[in-house]
Amino acid sequence: ARYCAAAWTNLWAKGKTQEGRQLHQQVTNTFYMLFIPVCMGLVLLSKEVVALYGGEQYLDCTVALALYGIVQLISSVHYILGESFLYIAGKESALLKINIAGAVVNGVLNMILVACGWFTPHTAIVTVIIAYGAVGYLDWHLVNKQLGYRYPLFNRHVLVYLGAALTFIPVVLAVKRVFAHVVPVCIVSVALCVPVYGLILFVSKDSAFLEYADKIRKVMKKR
Repeated sequence: ARYCAAAWTNLWAKGKTQEGRQLHQQVTNTFYMLFIPVCMGLVLLSKEVVALYGGEQYLDCTVALALYGIVQLISSVHYILGESFLYIAGKESALLKINIAGAVVNGVLNMILVACGWFTPHTAIVTVIIAYGAVGYLDWHLVNKQLGYRYPLFNRHVLVYLGAALTFIPVVLAVKRVFAHVVPVCIVSVALCVPVYGLILFVSKDSAFLEYADKIRKVMKKR
């Protein structure tokens, strides 16, 4: 999205808002096509990732890392609509207010958790998820109501990516039943999930995937 920021700004300055929105939607679809399976993989393989990079003595961080994957997925809405759209549209002050609102929500929730004796690393991450959800909603509301950009949070592309990524769950669980060691679990899981994901997107004729695959094919032909 950042690489397209200059193009968006140029289109916006020339008054070509419709072309800018189309470019934004195309970039968004490509972003989620790659980002959603990565987040799902991080959630499902959080234990293996912790074991590989930190060692088994840090396995208590497994749930925290899995929650972090969810944080990244939820916060992507703010990145796509806030940092990469509202900013270019000249809504810096509104964006600042939204960020402050998210910080306030997070702070209030944390104080409630402390007061109730429920504050833990895991519940603290949950409050971040809620805060980012609130921020993402405010971004979406501002884009739809004030800018008139009917941005669907769950368009056909995103639903296909989410549905395809959910197929990772039975695949990874089955792999973990067969292999006991961390490295084989990671390698086999990725080796199986990637083609399954690609096959689902190919069968569903996802335009973003087909365009991306066509570009890769052309690059390979040149070589």
